[in-house]
Amino acid sequence: MKAPLSTLIAIICCAVVLLAYFLPFEPVQNISQLIINWAVSLSGIAMLVAIVSLLSSHWQKIRQKRSSDRYSILVIFGFGLTFLIGLVFGGPGSLDYQNVVTHMLLPIEAGLLGALTIGLTVAAFRLYRANRGWMTIVFGISTLLFVLLNSGIFTTGTGLDIPLIKNALGVLQRLPDAGGRGILLGLALGTITAGLRILLGIDRPYNS
Repeated sequence: MKAPLSTLIAIICCAVVLLAYFLPFEPVQNISQLIINWAVSLSGIAMLVAIVSLLSSHWQKIRQKRSSDRYSILVIFGFGLTFLIGLVFGGPGSLDYQNVVTHMLLPIEAGLLGALTIGLTVAAFRLYRANRGWMTIVFGISTLLFVLLNSGIFTTGTGLDIPLIKNALGVLQRLPDAGGRGILLGLALGTITAGLRILLGIDRPYNS
């Protein structure tokens, strides 16, 4: 085993933090909280190192004599502008700063969602052209159905106030929630598996 000391430290820290969730023993709770605080501090330092590395990389691209990267200029300018706004308005805890950042992020997120919608639509048409099986037909019908359900066409006042139809539409509208919960359960199981592999020393990402 490579680096047995670091592996042993990682296993002990993982075991202590895990036991703190099940044992109401004050020394274990204190040690677990200390380990978590260390992890948070190290995460902050790693974030600072990542920011410096990112800015340094884009600065090197700007200084290239042949062809400077204009997007790197936008990245550095945006970072500097956001940093100055944070200093002026009092940091992330300030309501004014949160409003400014929110008004900057919402248009970007809307544009990304629009691009994602177009990409998914093009991918759906290519899927239909490449494979015209029954699964493609089911995908197309379900997509059209959920688009209609979320468009507000089947709302009150459209003549669909029959209890049976309303219940059926309610069940259909909850199907995406069930799929989302299934994805979250899969993520939880994957996280548990990854944690157990690190706890048992099978995976050692800290040695990479």
